[in-house]
Amino acid sequence: MNKLTILFCFCFLFSFTLLLKAQGSCGQDIQGIPFCAPPNGTAVETIKGIACAPGKCAIDNRGYPKCSNTMGGGATVDNQGNVYCVGSCINPTREYCIDMRRNK
Repeated sequence: MNKLTILFCFCFLFSFTLLLKAQGSCGQDIQGIPFCAPPNGTAVETIKGIACAPGKCAIDNRGYPKCSNTMGGGATVDNQGNVYCVGSCINPTREYCIDMRRNK
């Protein structure tokens, strides 16, 4: 294996581990502000901070989360790293998150 392949595998596994660790209903951004996903949605930790989606998420072959646009919809990855989602796949965004400071 060349160095680029090893680096790609490491990055992919690291991002997948982060997604599994962070995938859930809530998370905190780098300032400690709590955000939660909508009901049956997913909150994921990204390079830009917490992002949310209405459905479940999976990591694509480039290490990016792709999520279902359907409330509670599933997402899965094939053996080539392509993500398939119920409805269609979207990128998670902060707009789907609920700022818990405003939702006490």
